[in-house]
Amino acid sequence: MRKISDSELVSGIKAGKPEAQSRMYLQYRDECLAWIRKNFSGIDSEQARDVYTDACVVAWDKINSGAYELRAGVSFKTYLFSIVRNSLLKIVRDEKKKNPFVPMDKLPEDCLYETEDTDRILQKKRIVHDTVFNMMTEPCRSIFRYRYYEEMSSEEIAVRMSYSGARSVISTATRCREKLHSLLSVTFKKHGLL
Repeated sequence: MRKISDSELVSGIKAGKPEAQSRMYLQYRDECLAWIRKNFSGIDSEQARDVYTDACVVAWDKINSGAYELRAGVSFKTYLFSIVRNSLLKIVRDEKKKNPFVPMDKLPEDCLYETEDTDRILQKKRIVHDTVFNMMTEPCRSIFRYRYYEEMSSEEIAVRMSYSGARSVISTATRCREKLHSLLSVTFKKHGLL
Protein backbone atom coordinates (compact mmCIF):
# COMPACT_ATOMS: atom_id res chain seq x y z
CA MET A 1 0.00 0.00 0.00
CA ARG A 2 1.38 3.38 -1.01
CA LYS A 3 1.69 5.88 1.81
CA ILE A 4 -0.31 8.99 1.23
CA SER A 5 0.72 12.45 2.34
CA ASP A 6 -0.49 14.18 5.47
CA SER A 7 -2.41 16.75 3.42
CA GLU A 8 -4.19 13.98 1.44
CA LEU A 9 -5.11 12.19 4.68
CA VAL A 10 -6.41 15.30 6.42
CA SER A 11 -8.33 16.61 3.39
CA GLY A 12 -9.84 13.14 2.78
CA ILE A 13 -10.99 12.87 6.40
CA LYS A 14 -12.40 16.42 6.32
CA ALA A 15 -14.29 15.49 3.15
CA GLY A 16 -15.83 12.54 5.02
CA LYS A 17 -14.21 9.87 2.87
CA PRO A 18 -14.21 6.58 4.84
CA GLU A 19 -11.29 5.28 2.75
CA ALA A 20 -9.16 8.18 4.07
CA GLN A 21 -9.87 7.08 7.64
CA SER A 22 -9.02 3.48 6.76
CA ARG A 23 -5.79 4.54 5.03
CA MET A 24 -4.75 6.64 8.00
CA TYR A 25 -5.49 3.81 10.42
CA LEU A 26 -3.50 1.26 8.41
CA GLN A 27 -0.69 3.61 7.42
CA TYR A 28 0.50 4.16 11.00
CA ARG A 29 -0.86 1.11 12.84
CA ASP A 30 2.09 -1.32 12.66
CA GLU A 31 4.68 1.34 13.40
CA CYS A 32 2.69 2.66 16.35
CA LEU A 33 2.07 -0.80 17.82
CA ALA A 34 5.80 -1.59 17.55
CA TRP A 35 6.58 1.72 19.27
CA ILE A 36 4.14 0.89 22.09
CA ARG A 37 5.72 -2.59 22.56
CA LYS A 38 9.18 -1.01 22.74
CA ASN A 39 8.34 1.82 25.12
CA PHE A 40 5.45 0.52 27.25
CA SER A 41 6.23 -3.06 28.18
CA GLY A 42 3.33 -3.24 30.66
CA ILE A 43 0.76 -2.73 27.90
CA ASP A 44 -0.50 -5.93 26.28
CA SER A 45 -1.24 -6.27 22.54
CA GLU A 46 -5.00 -5.95 22.85
CA GLN A 47 -4.72 -2.87 25.04
CA ALA A 48 -2.21 -1.35 22.59
CA ARG A 49 -4.61 -1.89 19.67
CA ASP A 50 -7.45 -0.33 21.67
CA VAL A 51 -5.33 2.71 22.54
CA TYR A 52 -4.29 3.12 18.91
CA THR A 53 -7.88 2.81 17.66
CA ASP A 54 -9.10 5.32 20.25
CA ALA A 55 -6.31 7.72 19.24
CA CYS A 56 -7.40 7.46 15.60
CA VAL A 57 -10.99 8.26 16.55
CA VAL A 58 -9.79 11.28 18.57
CA ALA A 59 -7.69 12.46 15.60
CA TRP A 60 -10.61 12.02 13.18
CA ASP A 61 -12.89 13.99 15.51
CA LYS A 62 -10.31 16.79 15.88
CA ILE A 63 -9.88 17.00 12.11
CA ASN A 64 -13.63 17.03 11.46
CA SER A 65 -14.31 19.65 14.13
CA GLY A 66 -11.55 21.90 12.80
CA ALA A 67 -9.55 21.61 16.05
CA TYR A 68 -6.62 20.11 14.13
CA GLU A 69 -4.84 21.78 11.26
CA LEU A 70 -1.61 20.68 9.61
CA ARG A 71 1.36 22.78 10.70
CA ALA A 72 4.63 23.25 8.89
CA GLY A 73 7.38 21.08 10.35
CA VAL A 74 5.01 18.85 12.37
CA SER A 75 3.89 15.62 10.76
CA PHE A 76 0.46 14.14 11.28
CA LYS A 77 2.16 10.99 12.57
CA THR A 78 3.76 13.04 15.37
CA TYR A 79 0.33 14.38 16.31
CA LEU A 80 -1.23 10.92 16.28
CA PHE A 81 1.61 9.37 18.30
CA SER A 82 1.32 12.16 20.89
CA ILE A 83 -2.34 11.23 21.41
CA VAL A 84 -1.29 7.58 21.83
CA ARG A 85 1.53 8.50 24.24
CA ASN A 86 -0.73 10.68 26.39
CA SER A 87 -3.31 7.88 26.59
CA LEU A 88 -0.64 5.37 27.60
CA LEU A 89 0.82 7.68 30.24
CA LYS A 90 -2.67 8.08 31.69
CA ILE A 91 -3.04 4.27 31.81
CA VAL A 92 0.33 3.97 33.58
CA ARG A 93 -0.64 6.69 36.11
CA ASP A 94 -4.02 5.04 36.74
CA GLU A 95 -2.32 1.67 37.19
CA LYS A 96 0.06 3.17 39.73
CA LYS A 97 -2.93 4.53 41.67
CA LYS A 98 -4.51 1.06 41.72
CA ASN A 99 -1.25 -0.63 42.69
CA PRO A 100 0.60 1.77 44.98
CA PHE A 101 3.57 -0.57 45.34
CA VAL A 102 4.93 0.61 42.00
CA PRO A 103 6.77 3.71 43.21
CA MET A 104 8.65 4.35 39.96
CA ASP A 105 8.34 8.09 40.32
CA LYS A 106 9.54 8.07 43.92
CA LEU A 107 12.84 6.27 43.40
CA PRO A 108 16.21 8.02 43.15
CA GLU A 109 16.33 9.89 39.87
CA ASP A 110 19.78 11.40 39.82
CA CYS A 111 20.58 9.03 36.94
CA LEU A 112 17.94 10.70 34.75
CA TYR A 113 18.55 13.81 32.69
CA GLU A 114 16.01 16.60 32.41
CA THR A 115 16.78 17.15 28.72
CA GLU A 116 15.72 13.65 27.69
CA ASP A 117 12.41 13.00 26.02
CA THR A 118 9.53 11.56 28.02
CA ASP A 119 9.76 8.09 26.47
CA ARG A 120 13.42 7.64 27.41
CA ILE A 121 12.78 8.93 30.94
CA LEU A 122 9.82 6.56 31.33
CA GLN A 123 11.92 3.66 30.06
CA LYS A 124 14.70 4.56 32.52
CA LYS A 125 12.22 4.80 35.39
CA ARG A 126 10.93 1.31 34.56
CA ILE A 127 14.51 0.02 34.60
CA VAL A 128 15.22 1.74 37.94
CA HIS A 129 12.06 0.21 39.41
CA ASP A 130 12.85 -3.27 38.10
CA THR A 131 16.45 -3.04 39.28
CA VAL A 132 15.53 -1.95 42.80
CA PHE A 133 12.78 -4.50 43.32
CA ASN A 134 14.14 -7.44 41.31
CA MET A 135 17.93 -7.19 41.43
CA MET A 136 18.81 -5.42 44.68
CA THR A 137 19.17 -7.53 47.79
CA GLU A 138 18.29 -6.72 51.37
CA PRO A 139 18.77 -4.39 53.15
CA CYS A 140 18.97 -2.12 50.08
CA ARG A 141 15.56 -3.06 48.75
CA SER A 142 13.87 -2.23 52.07
CA ILE A 143 15.83 0.98 52.57
CA PHE A 144 14.80 2.23 49.11
CA ARG A 145 11.20 1.23 49.72
CA TYR A 146 11.05 2.94 53.13
CA ARG A 147 12.91 6.08 52.02
CA TYR A 148 11.40 6.68 48.58
CA TYR A 149 8.04 4.97 48.70
CA GLU A 150 6.96 5.33 52.31
CA GLU A 151 8.98 8.56 52.68
CA MET A 152 10.33 7.59 56.09
CA SER A 153 13.15 9.51 57.76
CA SER A 154 16.49 7.88 58.52
CA GLU A 155 15.49 7.73 62.21
CA GLU A 156 12.24 5.93 61.39
CA ILE A 157 14.06 3.48 59.13
CA ALA A 158 16.60 2.80 61.88
CA VAL A 159 13.81 1.87 64.28
CA ARG A 160 11.95 -0.21 61.66
CA MET A 161 15.06 -2.12 60.59
CA SER A 162 16.73 -2.33 64.02
CA TYR A 163 19.75 -0.19 63.12
CA SER A 164 21.73 1.53 65.87
CA GLY A 165 20.76 4.96 64.55
CA ALA A 166 20.18 7.27 61.63
CA ARG A 167 23.91 7.44 60.75
CA SER A 168 23.95 3.67 60.17
CA VAL A 169 20.97 3.97 57.84
CA ILE A 170 22.60 6.84 55.95
CA SER A 171 25.89 4.97 55.44
CA THR A 172 24.04 1.81 54.35
CA ALA A 173 21.85 3.87 52.00
CA THR A 174 24.98 5.43 50.48
CA ARG A 175 26.45 1.98 49.76
CA CYS A 176 23.09 0.88 48.33
CA ARG A 177 22.96 3.89 46.00
CA GLU A 178 26.48 3.05 44.77
CA LYS A 179 25.38 -0.53 44.04
CA LEU A 180 22.26 0.75 42.32
CA HIS A 181 24.25 3.14 40.12
CA SER A 182 26.61 0.31 39.10
CA LEU A 183 23.71 -1.97 38.17
CA LEU A 184 21.91 0.84 36.35
CA SER A 185 24.91 1.88 34.29
CA VAL A 186 25.27 -1.70 33.00
CA THR A 187 21.53 -2.01 32.31
CA PHE A 188 21.24 1.42 30.67
CA LYS A 189 24.18 0.62 28.39
CA LYS A 190 22.59 -2.72 27.49
CA HIS A 191 19.38 -0.90 26.47
CA GLY A 192 21.23 1.87 24.62
CA LEU A 193 20.17 4.54 27.10
CA LEU A 194 23.61 5.92 27.98
